[in-house]
Amino acid sequence: ALWVGALLATSMLSVRSTEAENQQKIREGFVARMMVFVTNGGGQATAIVLGNIFVFHVYIVHPVVLFFTALLIITFFHIFIFSLVYLIGNAGKVLAILILLLQLSAGSGTFPVELTNDFFVKVHPFIPFTYAINAMREASLGMVESIFYYNIFILILMMLIVFFVAFLLAPKLSRVAIKSDNRTKGIDIFSH
Repeated sequence: ALWVGALLATSMLSVRSTEAENQQKIREGFVARMMVFVTNGGGQATAIVLGNIFVFHVYIVHPVVLFFTALLIITFFHIFIFSLVYLIGNAGKVLAILILLLQLSAGSGTFPVELTNDFFVKVHPFIPFTYAINAMREASLGMVESIFYYNIFILILMMLIVFFVAFLLAPKLSRVAIKSDNRTKGIDIFSH
């Protein structure tokens, strides 16, 4: 739900501020706009955790830890998906959906990854869902602190890598994304 919420946010909200693009302050616009999405993510995480506890009456061993874990995860997911869309335009949304499908199969969220194809077992350690799911399990079902902190560390590391790579690439790739999005603007694929 956290990944889907982040993906939907990029479809409902604009990833670019026209003022920042016009003033050639692309990196500033990138960070400022990202903060809008991260703030939105805080609301999503709050709704999901409180909904699980008070609407669905899910017993959570560490509800406060779960809340802050969900905040970290949604922040990372928003940064990841926002960066994809900011850097490569609408193609970033498609890529985020493809990554979601890959993660659903390889993240061990629905069933053990060991029961899947060898490909999914190999990509398992490289996808964010692996560590997000493990951290959420620890917070929800009882915590082995070393496992929890390891997963949190990997998520923070991935988040920092994504942020800094996107921050560095923003001036070059953002212009390409804008041109690409402008070329496809107004195209109706359902017209005859």
